[in-house]
Amino acid sequence: MMSDIQYEDYAQALIDKSLATYLSSHNSMKLSDDVVELVKQKDDTTLAAIDYWKKGLKPIEIERLKRNVNISLIEIEDEDLKIIAAGLIADLNYRQRICYLRNSLEKYSINQPLYNSNNELLTSTVAENELIPSTLFHRDRMTNVVRFANGKYAYIDESLEPPILQHLEERGLTYYVRINPNYVNDKLTILHKREIWRAPSPKWKNAIGIKRGGDGFSYYIPDDIDITTNSLAYHDRNILKIYRLEGYYKREDNGYFEMMVEELKKEEHPFLEEYYIVGRMIHLDSIEDGEKGLNAQLQHIDLAINLYTGYDATCREETRLENSGEKVKIKSRSHILRLNDTQLSDIILFSTFFESRYLQDEWINGMFGIPLYHDYQTSP
Repeated sequence: MMSDIQYEDYAQALIDKSLATYLSSHNSMKLSDDVVELVKQKDDTTLAAIDYWKKGLKPIEIERLKRNVNISLIEIEDEDLKIIAAGLIADLNYRQRICYLRNSLEKYSINQPLYNSNNELLTSTVAENELIPSTLFHRDRMTNVVRFANGKYAYIDESLEPPILQHLEERGLTYYVRINPNYVNDKLTILHKREIWRAPSPKWKNAIGIKRGGDGFSYYIPDDIDITTNSLAYHDRNILKIYRLEGYYKREDNGYFEMMVEELKKEEHPFLEEYYIVGRMIHLDSIEDGEKGLNAQLQHIDLAINLYTGYDATCREETRLENSGEKVKIKSRSHILRLNDTQLSDIILFSTFFESRYLQDEWINGMFGIPLYHDYQTSP
């Protein structure tokens, strides 16, 4: 029987075999075909993996697998082999998503395709070597495609919606943005994307006006949200897997003001007791006293993606950002967009970075009394 390490090597080989296709298309069909063909071949490595799965999987895990994966789609007659193939596909798809996220968040380096095609670009990145100024490229209107002076095309991180950038460009602002370092083309190619509620305190609307101290807030979508009660919240919780948005703001004795807000998405393994969390975070700071309200000047506002896996995911699950800005150490993290010398009012635009329309609306409405969406409530 294969050891855990041998199985991981085997799984990694399958990941390596299909990673390029998966990363470029986000389509798991090629991976699924590869796994099915390998299982059908019944070579020594595959049979050893099958033996590992038969003896290693608990009955309850097999039941979860049958419940969460459409096994009937696997074109193998033998029922045991069908379950093994389905399990391998589901497991590897889960781990490939983590691989893709880590890949998309990795630090810039001279060895990446983006810099191989533009040797002077690396010296122009800012914000901890993660962001590129908009002055160095031309963006194709309403897409995530950018073109550099050398004629090469690359792609802004897909977590960022083009309308945010369009708005900044129409205002004539220079912004700093994360460009995927692993995909550079000579031709134009469109990559396409994709229970407890602690409301803000009454002083939240004037949070930037506080003299000293801080406060936090959090919004949750319950696991058992009923689609007939709130269809938008149901969609965000059960389809997008987003369950919490929380934040914290504070002003220090020297007048420095800081605020951070994070939206959390929890992706669970299809049959194992395992999950990872993706956090979308807004961070801003200011030295204004806050009397100008939405016109208060900010030193900067930025967006970031945080990936929590393994022990870090458990820690993030148990941590509450609203509790004095309590933080978890993050191994995989990258800034996505940064805007300097702007105003507090831009937080409404940047809030569209969050995927959950429901939580975004709850937060912005609670913060400014401005409901962004009015049509999601299906019953009183």
